[in-house]
Amino acid sequence: MPQASRTCRLAFAAMCVVRIASAVSPTIADDTFRNEVAPLLAQACGSCHGPTDAESGFRIDLREQAIAGGDSGLAGIVPGDAVASELFVRVASDDEEVRMPADGEPLTAEQQQVIRRWIEAGAPWPDDLASLESMLPTPTSPATSAPTHWAFRPLARPSVPDLDVATDNPIDAFIAAKLHEHSLAAAPEADPRTLIRRVTFDLTGLPPTPDEIDMFLQACEQAGSVNQPFADLVDRLLASPRYGERWARHWLDVVRFAESNGFEMNQMRPNAWPYRDWVIKAFNSDMPYDAFVRRQIAGDALGEDVATGFLVGGPWDQVKSPDPVLTATQRADELHDMVSTTGSAFLGLTVGCARCHDHKFDPVPQRDYYALSAVVAGVQHGERPLPQPDAPDREEEIAAIDRQLAALARQSVELQPLAVVPSEDAPEPPQLRAAVVTGMNVDAFAPTEARFVRMTVLGTSGAEPCIDELEVLNSDGENVAIDATPTASGTYPGNAFHTLEHINDGLYGNEKSWISNEAGGGWVQLELSQPETIRHVVWSRDRSPIPKYNDRLATAYRIDVSRDGVEWTSVATHRDRLPFGTASGNATAGEGSVAEHAEQLARLTEQTNSLRSQRAALTAPPMAYAGTFTQPATTHRLFRGDPMQPREEAAPGSLSRIGTPWQLASDTPEQQRRLALAEWIAAAENP
Repeated sequence: MPQASRTCRLAFAAMCVVRIASAVSPTIADDTFRNEVAPLLAQACGSCHGPTDAESGFRIDLREQAIAGGDSGLAGIVPGDAVASELFVRVASDDEEVRMPADGEPLTAEQQQVIRRWIEAGAPWPDDLASLESMLPTPTSPATSAPTHWAFRPLARPSVPDLDVATDNPIDAFIAAKLHEHSLAAAPEADPRTLIRRVTFDLTGLPPTPDEIDMFLQACEQAGSVNQPFADLVDRLLASPRYGERWARHWLDVVRFAESNGFEMNQMRPNAWPYRDWVIKAFNSDMPYDAFVRRQIAGDALGEDVATGFLVGGPWDQVKSPDPVLTATQRADELHDMVSTTGSAFLGLTVGCARCHDHKFDPVPQRDYYALSAVVAGVQHGERPLPQPDAPDREEEIAAIDRQLAALARQSVELQPLAVVPSEDAPEPPQLRAAVVTGMNVDAFAPTEARFVRMTVLGTSGAEPCIDELEVLNSDGENVAIDATPTASGTYPGNAFHTLEHINDGLYGNEKSWISNEAGGGWVQLELSQPETIRHVVWSRDRSPIPKYNDRLATAYRIDVSRDGVEWTSVATHRDRLPFGTASGNATAGEGSVAEHAEQLARLTEQTNSLRSQRAALTAPPMAYAGTFTQPATTHRLFRGDPMQPREEAAPGSLSRIGTPWQLASDTPEQQRRLALAEWIAAAENP
């Protein structure tokens, strides 16, 4: 049935049901509804299904909506048929997961029969009571409901009990007061040896060494009291790195931190440790708790990027599926983990219970759960690079290395042996050049005047050939191809990384390359701005500092030059090179340039590789498993937590009944959402 037609029919059916319910209303039934049914519905159902909280989209206070039902699509009341009425089914169910009211005592058998008899009598509902709002329990405003419980009241400093008891600390006075209240005496003081063992285990998780025990006993003996030596001992233990290691373990348990993903693959997270070390450092540096909170939620905005490892410290199902239901459920579970942990760690609340319905005990409506979910909706599991304070210094070092690499490349070009172009029927030349490589390849030849240079690929290491840069050097070693006009036999379509313009743009690497549209072949040509005397053609497949790609490499090729673009002369070919994959050291050392320069080329290659390694170390920033952030799509409340049943939009916001509530626009930038949450949780006025 078309959706529009189905909607119209449902609406028509609902209108008919309303008319039947209001038409069948004898006086006795009216009195029954007014005196028995309406008060029962208002009292038992009104707190969750009234104008303030219409849980699951069902409202009992309005006749039409009560009859139509809620988000489930089932009719709330079917006049004349109690068994088909969702209202009666719920109040009469023996299943605790289904039975209503959810938060109160079940209806008695007599109360259930009141509703049943009313529905089977046609569910008469007089017009003057079409709204039961005046009969509903008076709702408590969100601003005042939560603080009635001790856990949600602002902290207040109590007065210290005034007892005639010698105490060294106000805390001792409270303990002494309770002991006195229950007619109990304090335990005897621990001896110094027991005391140092207790406090050392408590603060560091380790036993004291024999030397530490002896030193403490001597200090107590010299002082004639345990007080000052004990205070000094506590200060020393608090300053120990072991203190942070001991107490960070407790926090890491609270925030479900692990160094593997969990689930069936349970792969390791090699860069999860920076968050662990950050927590240890936070304890050892005595970081204020409000700063501790803020940084773990929005550390990327506060100069502590590692701290957001808190958000993604939990399990992650990395096995994805094309099934949209499974994918949506996996993502909903990821966000649930973040919301639940934030609630339990920082708020002491089981916020996660509100994923499917309003919380049964804590003041957390379901809409609040999805407001928090919208706050973290842009957080994804994964690593990200950490900003480096010494970035300017690193950039200077990288620039210096690039200059050295360029100088070595020029020397290498000058030392290359001349290419030999054998005739098609001639045997392979006795003097072979090095095999082609992914990085820089040089074809040197006698100085030749030309305006056109063409490279024809005859075979590759796989798929269509790719060339990231084609350079033509004149007699002075200058690249005259920069302002040349490129043409080609064809170009791989639809990929901005691989266009003809990249063939001579002066940029190296796979992302700035040309790819032919012909598997294993194709040609690319440069028309120089004017005739030049040239002696080198330099080309590469991936001339990155550390080449990553070795497919699509031209393993068989020919380079031709021309003055007019009509008559061509071959100046280089693969035929005088070793086969692809052969070590360069196997090049024949015969008479001439190969034997003369082989040792120098090997030395230049070694220097180049060393500089590339140094450059890679400088350009690869340290990584941390601290999450990645993107601007999220709109969040919706999910009916019963089902990601395939979205309901109304849920804007990012805080819990509505604790502290000072806030809500942001749905298009608020991702980072600002987490900053707002961090500030709200850590606010001094938040109970």
